Amino acid sequence: RSSEADCLPCDSGHACASSSTSATEVQCAAATYAAAGSASCTDCAAGWHQPSGGQSSCVACDEGHACEAGAASQTPCGTGTSASATSGSCGQCAAGTFQDTVAQGSCKACPPGSYCLQGSSAPITCPPGRYRSTAGATLEADCLPRVRLWARVRVQQHVCDGGAVCAAGMYAQCSGG
Repeated sequence: RSSEADCLPCDSGHACASSSTSATEVQCAAATYAAAGSASCTDCAAGWHQPSGGQSSCVACDEGHACEAGAASQTPCGTGTSASATSGSCGQCAAGTFQDTVAQGSCKACPPGSYCLQGSSAPITCPPGRYRSTAGATLEADCLPRVRLWARVRVQQHVCDGGAVCAAGMYAQCSGG
């Protein structure tokens, strides 16, 4: 006759139902795990994955990749999206940012001279005659008309009685004055 004191924990990566006679009765499948002494295997949480069976834990999803709950593998984020480490899904780049490379952890600021809509995989150049001088434009309306400034500077001259002519900012010692 046996008692609870005779029972041993099931091996990690395996599940043992009650009255089990084997430490490795059921091996956990990929995308699941079990700590030693578990009665059942548990799905990996979102942001984690497990490519192998018989494991005691899941592996953190890498930056630039998504792992849904119960994932055996990680999925790289596409262009126009990004994901931080242990993310369950890839998120679209916010307006004013873009991402032109797959599997990235963050989006890039939209450069001057362009604007970026939400989920942009490349900056959109401002239309002809319009420009954005700072980064992060979110709409075409952020591209302002180019303004040309024409300035006329009148140079004042002072003529001395002696005939010296000096431009503004310069002087000549004139006799008698």
